[in-house]
Amino acid sequence: MAIYQTFKLDNTGDIAIESGRLVVVDDVQAIKTQLQVRLNLVKGNWFLDLNEGLDYFGSILGKKQVDIELTSQFKQAILSTQGIDKLISFSAVFGDNRQLEVTFKAITVFGMPITDADIRLTI
Repeated sequence: MAIYQTFKLDNTGDIAIESGRLVVVDDVQAIKTQLQVRLNLVKGNWFLDLNEGLDYFGSILGKKQVDIELTSQFKQAILSTQGIDKLISFSAVFGDNRQLEVTFKAITVFGMPITDADIRLTI
């Protein structure tokens, strides 16, 4: 029996519908999905809790260098995702085109790793 479940996302980040039905994913895939949603949620965009999400427009985008506030927001978002046990590594740098490049490795409660390669950031 699955411990974690959520709806599957398609490659655009929308809820997947296959054969006219919503698709449910379990356990590690559900944790990956929840982490993807959490890291792509912009603070102020969820009508049920305007404080939920990363403060992309207030303290992340437009910066020229990575600071403690930026890294702590990402680390907190990763670690507070249900099913994440620990964060093994984290790095955030601004590339040549000033695009933020985030890399990380986290371990789930199932002992399976999740990395930035598993998560589609759309911001």
